[in-house]
Amino acid sequence: DGGAMGYADCRGVSQVSYDGGENATVVLLAGGALDVYPFAGSYLVPRVWTKPWWHFDDILNCFLTLMEIASLKWISVAHSLSDVPSTPGMQPSENSSQANAFFVVIFIFVSIFAVNLLIAVIIDHFSQQSGAAFLSDDQKDWMELKKTIATRKPMKA
Repeated sequence: DGGAMGYADCRGVSQVSYDGGENATVVLLAGGALDVYPFAGSYLVPRVWTKPWWHFDDILNCFLTLMEIASLKWISVAHSLSDVPSTPGMQPSENSSQANAFFVVIFIFVSIFAVNLLIAVIIDHFSQQSGAAFLSDDQKDWMELKKTIATRKPMKA
């Protein structure tokens, strides 16, 4: 609910009621007490502080998030990163850190450049070599025959 400004505020229970449309009414119950009359279509929701499915808190999730960005499924991560507050433990606010979304865009360009560079190096390496790793058995035999013919010289009489 929007009443929680930070991690410390996420305690107790909220009562959520829907009017049948898109509008919802949230009532904070002090300390989780049930002294408020529940109204029709309402239910209790615990107030918890959760992280998004992506985060940079540990190395595994950091790599998974960067892999998600590199696979070009980055829109939701960029929107969430732009909402990260400057003070840790506070509620995200919309577009408070737009430079974080800029990081995602730069990371995409760098990762595409790095992949293209890696592919170019691999292709260049194999073009300088004989390329025998990609040949069939018949093609390898033909290459050996061509080398043998090239090394033979006619005899002088």
